[in-house]
Parts: sequence; C-alpha cells; structure tokens
Amino acid sequence: MEYFSKKLLACAFATSLLATSVAIAADVRSAGSKPFPAAKHAAIERAVDQAFTETKAPGVIVGIWIPGEGALVTTRGFADPA
Repeated sequence: MEYFSKKLLACAFATSLLATSVAIAADVRSAGSKPFPAAKHAAIERAVDQAFTETKAPGVIVGIWIPGEGALVTTRGFADPA
C-alpha cells in the first residue's frame, strides 16, 4: 500500500507542477511579453539545466521577465526520482 501512496503522491506532484507551469506560461503570453532572442533563450536554458543537475532538485519552475528584452517560463522535474 505504501508503494501505491508514493506513486499517487508523485503523480499528484507532477500534475500540479505541469498545471502551474501551463498557467504561468499562459499568463506570460497574455501579458504581451515577447520571447527572448534565440541566443539568450538558449543560454538561459543551459543555465537552468546546469543548476538543475548540480542541485539534484526534484523539480523547478523558472520564470524570467525583463521589460523590453523578453520573457521565458521553463520547467524541469521528475515524477518519481526513486
């Protein structure tokens, strides 16, 4: 039973993470924020990948809004890190 509870909790966490990231991304688009240029977007994604790997966090949501430059919302995570 404990295994089932852990799986259910992991699934609920992953679902809430996804729902939150979708809501944040929709908010960014509706606010009229433009995306970062491709080179800056790629640099931010690399930095998020590096930090996520180094910290061994189970999940992360990153949102960056810089007026006049761009916006980005990105996520990383594991549904069941065990």
